[in-house]
Amino acid sequence: MRKQLFAILVLLLPISIHAQKAHDKKIDVEALYGASIPIGDFGNKNALSTNPGYAKYGYNFSLGLSYYFYDNLGLMMKYQSSKYSVDVENVADTLRKNYPGSMWNIKSGEYELNSYMGGIIYKIPSESVIFNLYGLLGVSKVDLPEIVYGGSNSNEEIIYTQKAHTSTSLSFNFGAKFNWYVYKDLYVLGSADLFSTNPKFDDYGLINDGQAVLRKKLNQTITTVNLSIGIGISL
Repeated sequence: MRKQLFAILVLLLPISIHAQKAHDKKIDVEALYGASIPIGDFGNKNALSTNPGYAKYGYNFSLGLSYYFYDNLGLMMKYQSSKYSVDVENVADTLRKNYPGSMWNIKSGEYELNSYMGGIIYKIPSESVIFNLYGLLGVSKVDLPEIVYGGSNSNEEIIYTQKAHTSTSLSFNFGAKFNWYVYKDLYVLGSADLFSTNPKFDDYGLINDGQAVLRKKLNQTITTVNLSIGIGISL
């Protein structure tokens, strides 16, 4: 048993040494990929609520650059790209309930978000792992998908089109991550963060035969929880 414990300590020793050396590095560069979970209005599929987004689970890709200018305090820049499909089956069920006897076939693109953010990061060193807390502020380009509603009943068939829209809005990102050094300055990392933005769309509505049949202003709050893993290097 003692030999096994000694072997484990020997294996972990280089990792600890690499992490200690990384404490003195000023720059971290990393790439992450993972799941993105819509919450709040964005993930809401209740037609009776305000501005339900009907968004399904998506994915999130991000690139990060951190520079530590004072001990464990630094600046962080982050680019983030996310995509989410629309729960068209749930939308169709809602329409069938509201219009008994009707049939609906719905086709939709995807929500797409591209965010550029910057802010403060703080690292908490330990023996073999470095923990980080960060808060970021930036702008997001939000693309709403085009959705085509094909409806029919015993008397008629009708097609409504909700055109794609784009808006830019202020965004916030708060999160925590850990860096586990595996070889010299290379590390693997895990991250969990909360992202939120509130784009406004002034000319949002439905079109039938080229004519607008519904037009309104839309404030679509988008809030997600992102769980990611990735790789990075300290310079």
